[in-house]
Amino acid sequence: MQFLYSFLTVEDGKKSVNETVLSKLDEALGILDIYIGKSGGYAAGNRLTIADFALLVSIACIEMVQLLDVSKHEHVREWLSKCKAEMDGYEELIGSKAASLREWTKNALG
Repeated sequence: MQFLYSFLTVEDGKKSVNETVLSKLDEALGILDIYIGKSGGYAAGNRLTIADFALLVSIACIEMVQLLDVSKHEHVREWLSKCKAEMDGYEELIGSKAASLREWTKNALG
């Protein structure tokens, strides 16, 4: 959850989402979307590799906290669905944490 702090700004004692950071993140997701589309549906080709595992936690957290609409990136959305289905233990390790992560983010924003 540490990476989520990079999305927050504190000004005059009030916490808010750093829109500049979110905009750059959305741009990066757009680049990843193009890459996944051209590479065969995964981060490094046409099958699941360690690169997908490396990206999954961050992308899944972004989706869970709902700071950005990951689903608007078609290839990222499809890739995320495939990873969730194909990675053993995804739901237990990551997916089951969605509600608590959203709540933590809500509280962090005050």
